[in-house]
Amino acid sequence: MATTSPPSYEEALAEATRLLAQPLTVDEKIEFAKAAMKVLEDDEQVEQFEKDIENVGIAAIQIDQAFDRVNRGFKDMVDNRGRDFPELAGYKREWEGYKERWVRYLWNSRDVASEMSAILKRYDQVFLDLIENIKTDKDREDIIQELAQFSGEKHGTAAQMAINFRNLEMDVRHFGERFEAYLEQKKVELDVLATSLKANIDTLQGQITSWNEKACFQSY
Repeated sequence: MATTSPPSYEEALAEATRLLAQPLTVDEKIEFAKAAMKVLEDDEQVEQFEKDIENVGIAAIQIDQAFDRVNRGFKDMVDNRGRDFPELAGYKREWEGYKERWVRYLWNSRDVASEMSAILKRYDQVFLDLIENIKTDKDREDIIQELAQFSGEKHGTAAQMAINFRNLEMDVRHFGERFEAYLEQKKVELDVLATSLKANIDTLQGQITSWNEKACFQSY
């Protein structure tokens, strides 16, 4: 049996504004409040949400492990061939910088989770309660104004986090392209170790792309 996906933040907010723009009966106000909370009472939807969070966490672990594999690969190359190819040390340092950025962004993403939790709690505890207790046209007009201000707020932490991860994805991709060009120039002299390392970089770049799609940091 097909299930209906829960509304997005924007859809829920638009529906609230639309309903508040017209006179509501007591029953309609109650039904709206119930519908807004339905997704949190649906065990299947809550379970799916938990699975989505778990999948993002697993992806983060896999990316972290991939960064370490590439780090070890560069260390082996520098140790074994660094004297003949001093440029490898520069690539290694650059890669370590990407690894540090990944760890920092992942750590800071906790702030995004806290911010989004506060936004949802505010909508739940404040606006739904106000909607359920509308008694006059003035009440309705006041809530419309409050919702308009709420929807216009900018939450910079989430927006910046999305930019950070996308920039890291782009930088890793460009790094892989430059390293591939370097290997092409040195292909007669460098061995299979370098080719394997490039394959690991390509895999990691794909994992970061997938992470960005799964994490889906929103800019409200």
